[in-house]
Order: sequence, then structure tokens, then C-alpha cells
Amino acid sequence: MKTRIICYDIESDNVRTVLAKRLEALGFIRIQYSVFCGSHNDTQWTRCHDIVEDLLKDKMTETDKVYILQIPPVALRKMLYFGEELEIDEILGTKKVLWI
Repeated sequence: MKTRIICYDIESDNVRTVLAKRLEALGFIRIQYSVFCGSHNDTQWTRCHDIVEDLLKDKMTETDKVYILQIPPVALRKMLYFGEELEIDEILGTKKVLWI
């Protein structure tokens, strides 16, 4: 399993909403308003990547941005935070997603 952070700055409310709902359906957990984190094996990630790419194709403006960062699980566990604690174990693979 590899852990990835997806963050975005998208102008369209509709595109942002659809992307957020799709990321949640794919097992990503929202850690900030426009930041999601999740762990997937290579096959699942390929599917996630394809779904997100298809969703955003022809819908992004010149100023829209989507960044995907792969991080080692230990980096997530060592992350410093202020405020509500992040559900790290959930991000690292306990959340169940039905892959069809």
C-alpha cells in the first residue's frame, strides 16, 4: 500500500464537489477542505488515477491545480498538527472500499 495526498485548488464549485465526493468514494479521507489522503495498492491507485483524470478532463481552467504527493506512512505518522488529531490508522488502510 502506498499513501498519497491529493490537494487541489479548483475554481468551479461543481467540479470541486464532484471531485471531493469521488475521492471519498475511492477511500480517500478529507484532512482539510481541499486535501485528501489515502492508501491504496498499485492496482487500486491506477484505477483512482484514471477515474480522477477522466473526471477532470476538459473541466479544469488555466488556473486550476491538482497535486498528488506519494508519502511514506512513517511521514504521515510523524506529521505535526494543531487542532483535531488526524485518523492516521484509518488513512493507512482500515477504511473499507468495495473495488469492482
